[in-house]
Amino acid sequence: MHRRISIRAKVVATIVIVVMTNLLIGAVGMIGLTRVQQALEDTINVHAVNTDYIRAAGVDLHQLLIAQRAMYNFEPGTDEFNEQKEDYEKQLGQIQERFSAYRENRSSIAGEEELIQKFEDAFGTYSTISGDITTSLASSDPATRKQANERSFGEGFEHFDATESALDEIGDLYGEDNSRMLEQAKADYKRIVAISLGAILACVIVTSLLGFVIIRSVIRPIRHLRAGVSRMADGDLTLSLEAINDDEFGALTNDFNAMVDRTKTLIGTVNHSLSEVGRASDQVSAIAVETSATSEEIEHALTDIAHGAATQAALTESANLKTQHLSQLVERVHGSAANIASLSERAESVLVAGADQMGSLQTHAKETDQANGEITETIGSLASRMNGIREIVHTIYGIADQTKLLALNASIEAARAGESGQGFAVVASEIRKLATQASSSTSEIYETIDGLGREFADAMRVMGRTETLAAEQSGMVKEAAAAFQSVAETVNAILASVQDVNDGVGEVRILKETVVASIRQIADVAHNAAAATEQISASSSDQKSASKALSVSAERMRDLNHRVAELIRTFKTEQSSS
Repeated sequence: MHRRISIRAKVVATIVIVVMTNLLIGAVGMIGLTRVQQALEDTINVHAVNTDYIRAAGVDLHQLLIAQRAMYNFEPGTDEFNEQKEDYEKQLGQIQERFSAYRENRSSIAGEEELIQKFEDAFGTYSTISGDITTSLASSDPATRKQANERSFGEGFEHFDATESALDEIGDLYGEDNSRMLEQAKADYKRIVAISLGAILACVIVTSLLGFVIIRSVIRPIRHLRAGVSRMADGDLTLSLEAINDDEFGALTNDFNAMVDRTKTLIGTVNHSLSEVGRASDQVSAIAVETSATSEEIEHALTDIAHGAATQAALTESANLKTQHLSQLVERVHGSAANIASLSERAESVLVAGADQMGSLQTHAKETDQANGEITETIGSLASRMNGIREIVHTIYGIADQTKLLALNASIEAARAGESGQGFAVVASEIRKLATQASSSTSEIYETIDGLGREFADAMRVMGRTETLAAEQSGMVKEAAAAFQSVAETVNAILASVQDVNDGVGEVRILKETVVASIRQIADVAHNAAAATEQISASSSDQKSASKALSVSAERMRDLNHRVAELIRTFKTEQSSS
């Protein structure tokens, strides 16, 4: 009894194991790396803070020494001395504060306590000696101050150097510890990487084994099922496969056995039906031959009928087209006649209006002749008066010349009179100027009158030509009036003829409508007959084609029946007696 485990469950279980193993390996690695990193960061932070304290204390120690030695350069009690002393005390206090802060934050490094104690001892000794030196430097005795300064460079510097060396040893200890921590971190990282690689290798081995087991459990039923399918492909329907596993492949094997049983039943049913189909195909083939012969006879008869109907329809269509063309011509003649009638009526009204205008034109021509005569008389009278004005101007011109001569003589006499004739000379001069102006104006008037005379002469010539043209125009107007009268009579005759033509065209239109309607009915009947005949012929042709197709199908059915029977005989549906 096999345990029911589906392929999907196997694959899912493998995936879950792989994922969980990878997550476990990743989690272990991350936890280890996090711990190493956190420990390293904490230690580095503490070391960095303590190193800063130590470095700051070293700087303050140097500033302390500098401030102490600077006090010797100033007199005790001065501001400069007091400032250096305050700086000294300040640096001393900062050294103590920074080292106290470092001591509270110190790490548990091997040898650190001994170095701290060493520094405190050295710094205590140096503080005591430095305090004595500072007190001596504050003395008012120069010898005491000098001795204190020499002590600062001697004994004081030795203890300063010992204190600085102790402080440097603490700094070196932290530097060495930093290097040790880095080496330890590298070793931890290597150890975690080695553990992770080992876990990954173990996971790969386990996963490979699980994959091999799953693949083997899948391949065996596939091979078993493939062997059964190959036997079925060869036509053996008597086989029955046994399920190896109770999974999807087991269900597939049972479905395959059911398919073989149903195929066996189907082959038996088809084999029985093939004999019935063979007999039916023989009957269908015989019927198809008879139907095909009958269809050929019907097709020949319908072809002759369709040809006659088509010819009749074509002739009727031709007659219909010609009748429609005649109808169009009649419509065009009717339209032209209507147009001519309309144009004749308009011509008659235009002629009547033209005759009236010709009468008015004759009246105006007469009035124009009278006006031209009056204008000619008026221009002649004006010419006579211009001649009189010319004589008057000529007289004025002579008077002006005489006046100029008299003014000249008066000027001569005034010159002879001397001073008494000066006033008369002025008057004579003015009179001469007026006479000159009058003579000039008279010349201009004379020239103007001559110009008017020439223009009057031209006007008289034009008026003469106008009278001649008016006389010719009057004659032409009379002739045009006679022509209009003749055209009016002709148009009236044309109107009467057009009316007769229009009446005849109306009767032709009525007859045309009747003929066109009759021909259309004939054409429709011919078209319907031709269409029906063509439809029957097409149906007959389709029937003939269907009969031929039926015969071909019957032949193909017989062939397929033989082929299917041969194929079915290749299947083995019963166990052999052996």
